[in-house]
Amino acid sequence: MILVAIPIRVSAAVELFEIDPVSSTLNLQATTADVAWQVQGPGSLSATCHGWLAVDIGPTGLQLIVGSRLAVDQANSWQPGGQGTSTPEPANYGGKVVIGTGFSTVHEIAALRNLAFDITSDLLPTDNGQFDASGLALAIPPTSNATVDYRDNGLLVLSGHRALGGLGGSNAAGAARLSFFAEVQTLAIPINLSLPTQEIAAGEANFRFTGSIVARRGIMILKPQLIWIPSPTTPSQVTLVWSSPYKLQRASTLNPPDWSDFAAAAPVDIPLDGDTGFFRVIAGE
Repeated sequence: MILVAIPIRVSAAVELFEIDPVSSTLNLQATTADVAWQVQGPGSLSATCHGWLAVDIGPTGLQLIVGSRLAVDQANSWQPGGQGTSTPEPANYGGKVVIGTGFSTVHEIAALRNLAFDITSDLLPTDNGQFDASGLALAIPPTSNATVDYRDNGLLVLSGHRALGGLGGSNAAGAARLSFFAEVQTLAIPINLSLPTQEIAAGEANFRFTGSIVARRGIMILKPQLIWIPSPTTPSQVTLVWSSPYKLQRASTLNPPDWSDFAAAAPVDIPLDGDTGFFRVIAGE
């Protein structure tokens, strides 16, 4: 299947906001066996983010729908490498911790990799643009290759990794806001998310992500936006999300093209069995 976004206006409810990595940061607060992680190096427990928020905006509230994804950047390499090897590799976060004393002392290093969160919500009532961020649910896709890799140096050297796919939870309460200025809509959302406890070699590990994301959408200069997300439960299916005020079209061939309107509102599930075809978003009449 080939998906094509063509800038060639059908009113749809979905608006796509692009997450600004300059203004969006997630910090990791982690413990192993109730001992707090320390940085491996400057900034090793802080990371910028990018991605998209797919938002259904109504007169009294808004809803984050399928298509909203927050990806954590991997700007540096931290120890250990994948599967707990001794060579640093690109990672979202890198920490270290000393557990115990004397002969039982364990020096643990750990790194989180390939983190991305799907973000969804029910309808969130807004008051002058403000809404409660506790209505957001964040989840690492079940098919994700996100991991925590660890290496423990003590009486024994233990190393390995734990998959993080499928983990998630509800965001903590906080004041989020949808604002409008100079033809730009801005979503500012505080993040405070704790993942379920994970067992790694040195003991139980807890991960808490705090910070904020800022996402923007230009009003006057509209760019056609079409994104697709593999289904976490159905490998032979993707979900398409596109921005207002565009509509979706499909063609079975591009030589010659036979574009026709695809009568569906975003988001829409597309099966990948057989000859799926080509898709684009265009201006509506």
